[in-house]
Amino acid sequence: MLVLLILSVAIYLLLLGRLQAMGFLIGAMAGGSLLSLILKELFARPRPDLVPHLSYVTTSSFPSGHSMLSAVTYLTLGALLARSTTSGASRHSSSSLPSRHRAGGR
Repeated sequence: MLVLLILSVAIYLLLLGRLQAMGFLIGAMAGGSLLSLILKELFARPRPDLVPHLSYVTTSSFPSGHSMLSAVTYLTLGALLARSTTSGASRHSSSSLPSRHRAGGR
């Protein structure tokens, strides 16, 4: 599901011609994956043997790759969204504040 979201947003950004934002998204995902693998090797925490695993897993249990990549994905998408909407909102608020202040309004 996460891969589908990332691919959809990357294609959307490509169609809009926002190649820098698309590169930022892909770079963040690659960086998050790499960081997850490095941290797994660093901590080397074995997976619990409480229940039998349905598949053979070669990586350590901490940090959770799913949790880390979800956080990276949604924080990156939030940053891209904030960056794309901030300019219009800041222009509106900065142009309307002085006139309200001069008029004595709140």
